[in-house]
Amino acid sequence: MRKIKVLIGLFIVMLILSMDLGSIFSDTKTEQTKVESTQTESFFQFANLQHNLTCITSAVRNVISQKTQSITTKTADKYANAIANTTTKTVENVITKEQGKETAKK
Repeated sequence: MRKIKVLIGLFIVMLILSMDLGSIFSDTKTEQTKVESTQTESFFQFANLQHNLTCITSAVRNVISQKTQSITTKTADKYANAIANTTTKTVENVITKEQGKETAKK
């Protein structure tokens, strides 16, 4: 009789533990989904920024080459790339700061 009570007690304890673990795992899955969603959103924002930077670089290159016919395309490319690199670094700094804020919130 005592063995049966012990087995029933163990079964109840295991049942309670499995319920708690189930809720922990479901919460973890929810958090993981939120992180993946944020990462996907960040990726698309970064891709959009890259596209915008490409457009800016092209526009700067065109303006430089139109305004000063005396400079070569290579020089115009150098100026345009310098502007794009500066813009990219600024954008990367902003993204890093925002990610730091998100991490601090967690």
